[in-house]
Amino acid sequence: MVVKLANLQKNFGKKMNSPGADLSLKEIDRSRTSDRTLVKYFLFATGLPTDLTYTLYQVQINGQIIKLFEGVTVDSEGMARCTPRKAPVELVFYAGKAEPKRLSLVSNDSHYKAFISAIPFPSSVTDKACKLESVIGMTKEEVTYIQEWV
Repeated sequence: MVVKLANLQKNFGKKMNSPGADLSLKEIDRSRTSDRTLVKYFLFATGLPTDLTYTLYQVQINGQIIKLFEGVTVDSEGMARCTPRKAPVELVFYAGKAEPKRLSLVSNDSHYKAFISAIPFPSSVTDKACKLESVIGMTKEEVTYIQEWV
């Protein structure tokens, strides 16, 4: 299980995208509740056809895949929208420190795919041009990945 989750962390993201496709999240709000901070995002896609319908999935920290939204379209500006109302896809996450949030947008014919991983509350250190970031790999932090960014 640990190897499977480590491979998920190592490989998840842009290298899994269809050629030319990319996903991004734009943070639009942070709000505090009594016991946590909620982070709100809009989802954007580039390089995906705007005439197709997509499904948005979330890949949990344990590898479980959850369907978040069906009937998602991408408008001419790249914003992901829920059909038929055309409202922006609004994602609200709460997360622990260093907990990744992984998303995939997949066309209904499964021909086009894009992936993104975001960490709302990163745990990182920087020294000169080197940055180290820890990412939790299991819900009780039994596994932590260290990533280097140069």
